[in-house]
Amino acid sequence: MITKLNLDTIEIEGFDYIMGVKFRQSEIFEMILDEDLDKNWDKEEYKKMKIQEKTITIKEFLCWKIQTVLTEKELGKAPVKLMNIVNKLKNKDEVKYREVKDSLEKQTDDKKIYRKISTLIRKYSGRYEKKVRGVICLNEAKKKVMKKKRELKLSEISTKLEDMFSKITDKDEVKQIEMKIIKVFEGSRNMYKKFYTINYDETTNKANGYEINNKELTKEEKYDGIFVLTTSREDISKEKVVESYKNLKEVEVLFDDLKHFVDIHPIRHWLEKRVRAHVMLCILGLLLKRIFEINYLKGKATMQPLEEISKSKLVRYEVKFSKKNDLKKIFPKITQTTPEQMQLFNLVGIKNPMSLEKFSW
Repeated sequence: MITKLNLDTIEIEGFDYIMGVKFRQSEIFEMILDEDLDKNWDKEEYKKMKIQEKTITIKEFLCWKIQTVLTEKELGKAPVKLMNIVNKLKNKDEVKYREVKDSLEKQTDDKKIYRKISTLIRKYSGRYEKKVRGVICLNEAKKKVMKKKRELKLSEISTKLEDMFSKITDKDEVKQIEMKIIKVFEGSRNMYKKFYTINYDETTNKANGYEINNKELTKEEKYDGIFVLTTSREDISKEKVVESYKNLKEVEVLFDDLKHFVDIHPIRHWLEKRVRAHVMLCILGLLLKRIFEINYLKGKATMQPLEEISKSKLVRYEVKFSKKNDLKKIFPKITQTTPEQMQLFNLVGIKNPMSLEKFSW
């Protein structure tokens, strides 16, 4: 598998490649995805996916990034002098700090910005004329699943936070509250932390509530269902790029399911046999998921059926036999199943879902 660590070596050796891009961690592909993607999708879908491609040079990226930096600092449009310097760059050229400083002096005297931009330009030294080809793919079904999955997870985390904040008292120390917040976001929930802003009391510096970070949430929704491929080959079609990567993508999807759907994560086991047992159970869970998808759902994702089944609840009725003593009995009952739920239960061999109450504890 090609990674960012050995990509430079592969290019130096002259090998061609097709690889998936973690575009949330790539500033170059941040530029490619910054445009209005809806305008550029191909009219005809390819294997139930919308695809489009874009090729940019490192010089074009640097111009975009410099403008982004200045916009974030509310410094207006990038100076023409600096843009001309970047646009004329050849691979062998070098840009000195003094050139950047002279170009920006009329807009700002902030030396941190001078250093940031000059460091950015030097970072891509020797590659200014290099072309980067990106093939962007959108799976509409996956997009809906990802959005629904995130909404469910955010609802779960928000409930935990509300419960935690409701139990905080004046006796709780700042450190104790912070530890409780860390516990809410432990494990696979940590990836959702960026969607929350914790509020603090100005006097005590204690956390006293939270808000949803709508800006980060909107940005994430834009990427739902999207994956990006890049390749050194310019002679093959974007459809061929997608087809060539398909087998590797299947492997990556399985690893993603292990991390998030099955929720395999750092565990509190130290004995080898217990770690092996935990991993084996996760693999079995993944195997059952894939069997269900392939044999019963014809390759579709399992999230929608699971969401439907999750609406079926176990209710425990507690009946007291006498007011004079504590004699009582608990009767577990399953809520009435819908026709859709019954169909899904039947698919996996459960003819009478109401009998599940016998297996509850």
